[in-house]
Amino acid sequence: MKTMIEIERKFLLKHLPENLENPQKIYQGYVSLFPVIRVRQKGEKFFLTVKEHKIFAREEFETEIDKETFGKLWQLTEGSRVEKTRYVLPASGGLLWEIDVFEGKNQGLLIAEIELPNEDFGFEKPDWLGEEVTFEAKFQNVNLAR
Repeated sequence: MKTMIEIERKFLLKHLPENLENPQKIYQGYVSLFPVIRVRQKGEKFFLTVKEHKIFAREEFETEIDKETFGKLWQLTEGSRVEKTRYVLPASGGLLWEIDVFEGKNQGLLIAEIELPNEDFGFEKPDWLGEEVTFEAKFQNVNLAR
C-alpha cells in the first residue's frame, strides 16, 4: 500500500491542448464519502484508494487490487461513479498535467490537475488553462460522481 500526501491544483480548461496522445479510460466509483473510499479501473489495472475528506493537501492511501475484488466493490458504487478519459502532458519542473475529459453525466467537462511537491511550489500555467477550481468542492471527483 502506498501512502502519500496529495497536493493538487485543479483548473477548468479553455480548450483541449493540441497533440494529446495515449488516452487512458478511467472508471471510478465511491464506496464511502467520509472517509473517501474509491475504487478505480485505470486501463487494465484496479486500485482501492482511501483519502482524507479535504480539498487541497490530503493524506492518501492507495493499493492495487485484483479484478474480482474491484468487481465486488464496484457493485457498491451504483449512483456514485465517474467515467473519464485521461491524457498526461509534461509540465515544467518535472511535473505532469493530468487532463480529464469527462463522460456520462459530466459529459463535456474538461479539468486539468497538477500534483505539486509542496503547497507553495510554483509552476507555469499553459494558455489552455482556464479558471482555477481547486477550492470548489463541486469539482472534486467525489462530488461529480453524485
